[in-house]
Amino acid sequence: MNNPSPSAIDWDIAKDGPVPVYSDYGEVQTLLTDPRFKIEEDHTKAKIFWIMDDYATANYKAWNLDESKCFFSFFKGEEALVSKDKLALMVNTTLKDKSCIKETYDLNT
Repeated sequence: MNNPSPSAIDWDIAKDGPVPVYSDYGEVQTLLTDPRFKIEEDHTKAKIFWIMDDYATANYKAWNLDESKCFFSFFKGEEALVSKDKLALMVNTTLKDKSCIKETYDLNT
């Protein structure tokens, strides 16, 4: 299933109160003080998910969320990008003979 992310949170703050946020980050739980949001302990009631693990690792599918009505702090498939990034770092830091690498890219330019 490949649901698109919502373009707007379907939530009426005036009627329903602050937007519920589920997070396993202590910093988010402590520092999110904007009155338009509230930390929700029950993930089934949350509209925004700010979580440490990526989608595949944490198996959020088991939560049976309507993904088209929720926002997540990650995107599906990001674990592939993270793994490739770590692979490139490992190659660049451990490869003694770098003649096989044709170009070096400066990501800051």
